[in-house]
Amino acid sequence: MEKLFYNDYLRNLSEKFLRRLDEISGVYGFEYGIEFELAICEILRAFLPDKYGVSRGFVVTKEGEMAGDDIIIYDQQRFPTLRNNSKLDFAKKEQIPVEAVFAYFEIKHTLVLNNEDSRSSINYAVEQVKKVKELCNRREKVGIYQIDPHLPEIPNSIKCNDLPNYRNPIFTGIISRYVADTDSKNRIADVDQIYQLSFNRDIDHSNDNPELIILGKSNYLATGYYKKDNKEEGIETLFHIRDKIQFYGIYKSENLAYGILLAYLMNAIDFIRLGKMPWTSMINQLALGKKTTPNKT
Repeated sequence: MEKLFYNDYLRNLSEKFLRRLDEISGVYGFEYGIEFELAICEILRAFLPDKYGVSRGFVVTKEGEMAGDDIIIYDQQRFPTLRNNSKLDFAKKEQIPVEAVFAYFEIKHTLVLNNEDSRSSINYAVEQVKKVKELCNRREKVGIYQIDPHLPEIPNSIKCNDLPNYRNPIFTGIISRYVADTDSKNRIADVDQIYQLSFNRDIDHSNDNPELIILGKSNYLATGYYKKDNKEEGIETLFHIRDKIQFYGIYKSENLAYGILLAYLMNAIDFIRLGKMPWTSMINQLALGKKTTPNKT
């Protein structure tokens, strides 16, 4: 049997994730979706390096447009928020500038696969993600060969088909603890049944769909695209590649989905290089009409 990387690192991550969920469940009880959302915030905060902030709330453009409502991963070293609460208290929702955002996750305690009228449905969660991506995609692009957001891109003709052609895409996903077919009260425990239902679930595909959908602790969907129009040859990718024919790879991995989530997240944010905030424009906006002549001494 092939020896797994780093002494089965992903399996260990998944086991720790599940144990922590059980521990937090003993405190919150997870009677409501908000409690599961707070638990995911706490786990991500413990897992991620300090550079990455974890917050509940909304992404916001410089024009004031907002989207989201769930969990945002952002650069808290370069883009601090004015939180009055502890970084471990996630009850308060923040507004995070789109320029600061690495990732966004919709959180569903129970994800419903076949009831589009439910706010717990997979289609509703996908639509929420698409709204966030649409706003983040407006931010100024960091070129694929740009070594610093304040400097011009280095000319280069090398092409990379399986990654975005810029360095600051947003990584997005949906995270659920349980899965149901049509009613969130009737959860499905069988991994194979979830797997089969996933094949039959026709998710509307677009450039702004989530990259990863976690269907409980053992099932997940991961993005990819077809290399040819006949849809016979496909390749999975870390991010959605725009203007390609998209698909989702469908997987079952017993008790490993949360470890795979963490690996996808770290892989994505390791690629991302965020751009710059328009600090100069903000200063000029406030100073407009208030300029004075410097004193001469």
